[in-house]
Amino acid sequence: ANSRSTWELMKESITAAYTMSMKSKRQLKAFDVAADPQLRIFLVGTHLSHLPEDLEAERALLDHNRKVLKEMDNKPYDSNRVFPPKDVAYKGAGSYFVVDSQLQGDRKLKEHTRKAVNVLRSLLSDGKNRLTLKVPKAWYCLQLITSIAKKKMWKFTELKEFCIQCQFIQGVDADGQLLALLNLFHCLGFYVYFDLSEYKEQWICTDATFLY
Repeated sequence: ANSRSTWELMKESITAAYTMSMKSKRQLKAFDVAADPQLRIFLVGTHLSHLPEDLEAERALLDHNRKVLKEMDNKPYDSNRVFPPKDVAYKGAGSYFVVDSQLQGDRKLKEHTRKAVNVLRSLLSDGKNRLTLKVPKAWYCLQLITSIAKKKMWKFTELKEFCIQCQFIQGVDADGQLLALLNLFHCLGFYVYFDLSEYKEQWICTDATFLY
């Protein structure tokens, strides 16, 4: 069988993440979004200590850097990439972050890894990129309760009755309220729900990790 390269698998993952983010943007327009959510892509090489310290290794790293730039150029998601600052780019490989996940190698490699990881943490926790939505607080109470409950698979009618009984949604247009809630939680990765209203019964998984 033909085996796909790591690079091809990575591009597939990036493309899927970009497609999902575009779909989520359209779905989130139904809510009062304080800021337009932006997809950010961080490319990270994690085995720096596996490279020998010689000229060939440095040349290979720069060649790979050029390949990444060429492959990503003019792709729709290229503008979503976050590049390492110049003082963190390892030996001129500025198209992605390079670290050693095992903190092996000499003192210089370890210092570089710690610095790069600190920069990544700072970028990932940047408050400017948080998604702020104005939705009923009761919805988040529901998400908290269902996250710790043993029951993970619900029929649409079961979850609707439970939500009305606990006043997470109101009886007037309960279907519409629940559908809005489910679409939002699906976008945010809390629930897994697909609107299959043409079928007699629909199912909701209230814990996305339960399916994996």
